[in-house]
Amino acid sequence: MADIKFHCPECEQKILVDDSAAGMQIDCPSCRSALLIPAEAGVTAQLVTRRRQAVGAGGGGSAYEELDRKQRELTAALEEAAKLRTESEKSKTEVNRLRDDLAATARERDGLRATGLEFNRLKGGRGSLSDRAGKDARRAHARAAGAGEPRQPARRAEV
Repeated sequence: MADIKFHCPECEQKILVDDSAAGMQIDCPSCRSALLIPAEAGVTAQLVTRRRQAVGAGGGGSAYEELDRKQRELTAALEEAAKLRTESEKSKTEVNRLRDDLAATARERDGLRATGLEFNRLKGGRGSLSDRAGKDARRAHARAAGAGEPRQPARRAEV
């Protein structure tokens, strides 16, 4: 047996039935309009009752309008989700970059800290140049004071 393929004239839903159903009345599975099945494939089905219009004439809003509105909301939500996903990936990349920068900075800080500790260790062992210069200045001052010159306190510059 062969099948009959046709479209609903109301909603363009593709319908496939056995050829033994030719001439029978059925409801479209999509829009629920009443149709007469054509005798052969490729012929337009005869529309008996338009249910889409009957539902739409019911006042405040039809099921189709509600479906279209929900479809638009879904599309908008999917677009927003894609946008947020892209922003999230950019943020993750930025966080990873900042973590790498922070780790490099910490390594640099630790290296400088080790260098400073080594410098202080070396400085403490031999004495610093500034300590030697201070001792030399005090000795020179004491010698000058011991030579009979009266010792005068150092004056501070006023700021």
